[in-house]
Amino acid sequence: MSTLTSVRRHRRGDAARGEQAVVRCCAHHLFTTTWSADSAFTVGRYGPMRFQRCPVAHHWSLVTRAASEELTEEQRQAAAAFRDARIG
Repeated sequence: MSTLTSVRRHRRGDAARGEQAVVRCCAHHLFTTTWSADSAFTVGRYGPMRFQRCPVAHHWSLVTRAASEELTEEQRQAAAAFRDARIG
């Protein structure tokens, strides 16, 4: 493993493996998805956004991570009720 790879993994922590994160689609629906710093397991990644299917309203959308400190408990519970489809 190269030094750069080692530093990047240390800096990212759990994000290197993919962590469950609350995201918001362009229609403002909240749901939970696997978010990895290195790759998108969905369709595509565009900077801090991903293009994937929203499980709330069943549409394709750009999604971004929701700021966890700005979410209410009700929003967290709503997001937990909707998870994207697992790959593999």
